[in-house]
Amino acid sequence: MNQIYSTLIQVSNSSDYERKNAVEDWHAIHETIVLDIFEQLYRGDISFWDDDQGRAKFSAFIAFQYGRTPKMRISSMYAVKKIENLKNIDIVNNYNQKKIAKYFDVLLPELIGNYLYSRSKLILLVNNTGFDFITCDQPVYNIKANLESIEMPKEFELYYPISPQRALIFTENEDFDAKLTIEKVDNFNKFMCAVSEEQIYSNSSVLLEKYEI
Repeated sequence: MNQIYSTLIQVSNSSDYERKNAVEDWHAIHETIVLDIFEQLYRGDISFWDDDQGRAKFSAFIAFQYGRTPKMRISSMYAVKKIENLKNIDIVNNYNQKKIAKYFDVLLPELIGNYLYSRSKLILLVNNTGFDFITCDQPVYNIKANLESIEMPKEFELYYPISPQRALIFTENEDFDAKLTIEKVDNFNKFMCAVSEEQIYSNSSVLLEKYEI
């Protein structure tokens, strides 16, 4: 967290261009250092999660995949307004809400990454049903969230499809059932459609048509 704050402080007095590039560079670092981990994942190997360094790198990457999206930026702006309501701070008239929300792009993933590293177990879902996973522009999301409510969910279980035949679950639930059926895959896909902000991705036009995309 101290490294995050130091980075933000260093670029806070820079130009808009320099500030934007600093954040983009920070994201690029997390994406580059997990390339070898994805090679393992595509082979069905999650042994890196038992290694402190591998778990730390991938926790940070997943957290940024969760937080660095249009959907989460909208959620961050809502959170800024909630702060205003709780503290009687006139954010709307005195501060740039969009700029404040952008800092959540960095701070929120840091908190989530720490949670994943310290408390979560990793489960690899292998989809042999013949009915492929799809994904969207919010590639990681809490499957315990109530999508019809703005309230903070009481449980946290992240779902992340990485290919049509593989997906990841981050959970504290020791009894999570990793066995897949077509119905389960369909439910995961419907969930992805529901949490997407603008785009859905699939290797099959048939699947896109099925979900009326």
